[in-house]
Amino acid sequence: NLEQIITDLMEKENYHHQEIDQLNQTISAVSEQENKYKVEIESLEKAMIELSEKEEQQNQVIENFKHEFENYTQMIGTLSEQESQYKVDIANLEQMIIDLKEKENYHHQEIDQLNQSISAVSEQENKYKVEIVSLEKAMVELSEKEEQQNQVIESFKHKIENYNQIIGHLSEQESQYKVDIANLEQMIMDLKEKENFHLQEIDQLKQTISAVSEQENKYKTEIESL
Repeated sequence: NLEQIITDLMEKENYHHQEIDQLNQTISAVSEQENKYKVEIESLEKAMIELSEKEEQQNQVIENFKHEFENYTQMIGTLSEQESQYKVDIANLEQMIIDLKEKENYHHQEIDQLNQSISAVSEQENKYKVEIVSLEKAMVELSEKEEQQNQVIESFKHKIENYNQIIGHLSEQESQYKVDIANLEQMIMDLKEKENFHLQEIDQLKQTISAVSEQENKYKTEIESL
């Protein structure tokens, strides 16, 4: 059962990576579209300046302006459609976050099952009862930090594999238990460091999405002004 749980965790870990890659691709696409808007707005601003400076050619300016206005109307329609697409993308991102939280809760249950298995092993190995209980408490503390859970699970699979090997050889290698437990404690410290890195990565993605939304509102205000 532990091996099946570890396999499932690895598959979910890959799925999380794919979701983060999709978020990065969506942000990159929005940034590219944002640069196109800047170029289009600068082109319109230059056209208006030229129109205002050519007073003696006012009639031709008016005819040209009508044509520009038609194109601008089409552009506004296109921007409205793109705005709707942005809203859909944001809704999809929010749904991804909700799905990640649901998967975190599922991972909590899996970790609880692993803790029960570890507890059963600790009852059989009285010599190492103190050390194993200490490790279980550390893992329970990690499971309570929901916002850090994705990276915990990603790294935790590696420790579970090592720990399963330790459990399988407990009766034959009692002299190695203390060394193995020390290794597990170091792995948990590494987990905490990786958890912090994952939190920073998610915060940066949220900040990038927020910055893109603010820039989009500025473009809308600038277009309405023009």
